[in-house]
Amino acid sequence: MKRLSRERALCVSLILYLALFCLRGAVISAISPITEGVSCIAALLLTGVAYLLPIGLYMRLTGADLSQENGLLLTRAECRGASEAEGKNGTLRSCILAVLGAVVFIAAVNLVGMATDMMYSVFGFSVPDSALPQGAELAFKLVSVILIAPICEELLFRAVVMHALGKYSLRFSVAVSGVLFALIHFSFYQLPYALCAGLLLAYFYRKSGSFLYVVALHLINNLLTVLLIWLP
Repeated sequence: MKRLSRERALCVSLILYLALFCLRGAVISAISPITEGVSCIAALLLTGVAYLLPIGLYMRLTGADLSQENGLLLTRAECRGASEAEGKNGTLRSCILAVLGAVVFIAAVNLVGMATDMMYSVFGFSVPDSALPQGAELAFKLVSVILIAPICEELLFRAVVMHALGKYSLRFSVAVSGVLFALIHFSFYQLPYALCAGLLLAYFYRKSGSFLYVVALHLINNLLTVLLIWLP
């Protein structure tokens, strides 16, 4: 397959992502009258495909892989510089910064979420229903929100986007990643919350070079959101 520039490959992959998610919605609507369990399983499978196919296509178009030589994922050396000293002090500093980053991230996105709720109340907009789902729908929500979303969304909107925009400035790549992440939620209500989360996750990923760190932040935030919304 002919290699494309990273920017063009990103555009092609995002178009495929949008097409697959539209197809996902149409298929789920068509099979939902069958049984709740079947529709939820189909939704999980289609959600995974909608994320993984664009990621695979981007890797194929650019020749990127998961090795350090031509890696899709950033490394700590790339972000911090090969000359930075490692050792006990460096490890301790990294741990402290990781904890502080987690606190800032969770606090910021939840404050934005509360501010959005207040704004909706002040202007008389209706807040989307957050009633606890039941049965198979509950299992689908938990798996998709707590497991699939943190891993797949970080792969696509952090790893792929940052790889594609690696030659650009930190501000530009973080802004693009954050805006794309907010827009793919397809929800005006979630837009401020998702934008804040996307910008912070992109910044932390670009500065730390740790994919697992941003996945963990995303997972913890989604888990806390589920607990706050659905538990009495």
